[in-house]
Amino acid sequence: MEYRMMAPPFEVKAFEEMSKKEAQKNFDWFVNEIPDRIGQLDRYYKLTNGAGSLDYEPESLKNLWEWFVQHLELVKKSKEEMKEEKRHLPEQFRNIIKVEDVKLSLQTQMLVVDVAIYFGEVFAIKHNLKWGFVTQPKQLVYLNKPVIIGFGLKHLEPIMIVQNLVRKTLRGESSPKLLLEIYEVWRGHISN
Repeated sequence: MEYRMMAPPFEVKAFEEMSKKEAQKNFDWFVNEIPDRIGQLDRYYKLTNGAGSLDYEPESLKNLWEWFVQHLELVKKSKEEMKEEKRHLPEQFRNIIKVEDVKLSLQTQMLVVDVAIYFGEVFAIKHNLKWGFVTQPKQLVYLNKPVIIGFGLKHLEPIMIVQNLVRKTLRGESSPKLLLEIYEVWRGHISN
């Protein structure tokens, strides 16, 4: 099964450069893609022997994470990519900070997004929360990005959370329940 990439049918800007109108257009497209992304993830999950089902129950996050960790794939960066990354470092740090020579494969990056969407949907479905986006203040790390609204002054950005969990896993700091554990932490912040 070919795992299809999520690609908007319009030019994409960096989130911090989007106007409110552009952020709304991106958000509307993103939300409309959710059923297709979850469907594709579910088919691939079943095809590759994922345990249980993706039924939006919190416990499914444990099975999903165990399966996902088995599908993390790293590929070697080109010399050009490494040179470019180093060039973006402040000059005084170029000899101090090591530029990694590997990155997530394209398929793994696509899985990260879809696992994150599923994670967000568990909150949306089980706790009647909504996807949204925030345009102010401009210094927000999740500015104009799709987030789950309903945690008081905080908003859950599923893609960033899953990316951070992947980094933790690659450092050897993961547990089979990591995604479920993060779910429990955020569940405790839901506004009543």
